[in-house]
Amino acid sequence: MFSVKFTEENVTAVNLQNLRLDIYSNPSKDQLTVRFESDAITADFQIININGQIVWSSKLTLADGVYNQSIDVAQLPAGFYLLKVRTEDGFQSKRFSKE
Repeated sequence: MFSVKFTEENVTAVNLQNLRLDIYSNPSKDQLTVRFESDAITADFQIININGQIVWSSKLTLADGVYNQSIDVAQLPAGFYLLKVRTEDGFQSKRFSKE
């Protein structure tokens, strides 16, 4: 048996109210459209497969705090994936499937 003790200095609060992520069409065949809004200046995007492997990644500078882009997913095998976005505000992820 073991016990875990949390102290106030070990806990970090992450405010995700200024972080919004939308993706469509889901399921996707060739293109995944991503709309991301944040007060952050930069964002790291990753697509992760069901085995936990990063199959696509990109680091972007958000000039006006908005990112609206299509990602070519045609080369990905059919299956389930996770799109993960990380900024200095925290991170958010969305599941999608590739047909």
